Amino acid sequence: MPRFEPLPRAKEVQPPQFRHPETRWANVRDFLAAGSHDDGIHVIGGGPTRQLELMIGGDPFAATTGPVTVIFSGAVTERKKKVPPFFSGSGLAAVIGHPYVAISDASLELSDSMAISWYVGNSIHDTARGLAKLLSPLSRRLGKQLWLVGGSAGGFAALNIAHLLPGGPSVFAWNPQTDIVEYSRNFVTAYLTRAYPVPVASLRGDDYRDVARSALRYFGRRYTVLEDLPSQGPGRLIYLQNASDNHLRDHCIPYLHSQNYATHSPGILWRDPDHVVWVADFAPGHTPLSRERLISLLTRFTTTRFDVLSEVLELDGTSEYPDDPSLRPSHLTRDCSN
Repeated sequence: MPRFEPLPRAKEVQPPQFRHPETRWANVRDFLAAGSHDDGIHVIGGGPTRQLELMIGGDPFAATTGPVTVIFSGAVTERKKKVPPFFSGSGLAAVIGHPYVAISDASLELSDSMAISWYVGNSIHDTARGLAKLLSPLSRRLGKQLWLVGGSAGGFAALNIAHLLPGGPSVFAWNPQTDIVEYSRNFVTAYLTRAYPVPVASLRGDDYRDVARSALRYFGRRYTVLEDLPSQGPGRLIYLQNASDNHLRDHCIPYLHSQNYATHSPGILWRDPDHVVWVADFAPGHTPLSRERLISLLTRFTTTRFDVLSEVLELDGTSEYPDDPSLRPSHLTRDCSN
């Protein structure tokens, strides 16, 4: 295992440029102590590498019944042309009609050369645990009616933070990473060398994954949902995976094995009726599902009275999801009778 030697240097930080009026809070405790919160942007904490940035609608933190959606963003395209914070998904949540929290990943303010940071954090702040502290009271109150939602990097964040929260919140994820070090080398290198004092030279060898894991462990950051998970986890899970995405091999199958999923039928894997991975031709490669499909599926799963498996079986093979199950990848997990 290579030894990780951090560089003692500060990071350049882009000051956030908020496009809407924002409310500032000194810390999470003060934010949670407020009886209600106006719609809009809320910034919690001090400097850009320590703060949490939220866009909320419908006063979600005052909710006593659900559903409430928490939206995590994926990679930011054309990053150098854009200025954080990034609240992608807030429009989606607003259309669905539930109270919502859209979360910007504040680590992206460290560099305009970094498009993705998985809500893991940086050398100063553990973003995942900060968000767990923020969301824990809501998760205890709502349980499965709190929905953590995201695709790709946002899907990793939803899975990761669900394992940190009490109450068994639900997760809706599409094409998520399940171990960030197994993602694209360029994105991993950009993240580690900009969010942490990791020398770029240390990531040039074939052992760069070992170096990356060593660095993230050094700072106490959670980079995988395949191992060392807390006992709690999602109360419900609908995990959508494009069949033609290389994430099926690199991220989905390892997750299926680590979580003891079994084959229910072609392309449908389950641990129990409320924890289902659905592999189908939702979109080509790593392309996210269309906005229309996401709205339809999110609305259905967040309001249904039935279990996740029943809903998937009713949808699978219909005119909306017409791909031939017999053509889907097989032998993803051990076989299991219905």
